[in-house]
Amino acid sequence: MQDVLKSDNVTLATTGGLKERFIARRYVLRNSLLPLVSLISFSMASIISRVVLVEAVFEYNGVGDLFVDAVVNRDYPVLEGTLFLFTLIVIVGGLIGDFALVRFDPRLRR
Repeated sequence: MQDVLKSDNVTLATTGGLKERFIARRYVLRNSLLPLVSLISFSMASIISRVVLVEAVFEYNGVGDLFVDAVVNRDYPVLEGTLFLFTLIVIVGGLIGDFALVRFDPRLRR
């Protein structure tokens, strides 16, 4: 956020007489969200693996617990279904991240 505040376009907008609230919303927040959106969209696989770990350790009933039970019992159809679900979540998370980056960064719209 501090790097964005020191950038040339924020300095130009400040000297141009724009209000600080408009500058913060239009320039600073939009440009500082780009790395955060990329980080979250690329970390979907680690989020899923942590869900599986938490459900296995604390014995919550969920898809992670179903996955662990399928691995232990060698239940291949259930294992394939949960792996498909996890893969679908990672792909959809990446797509949502890509669409959010295009929405926030005008340079990517071309």
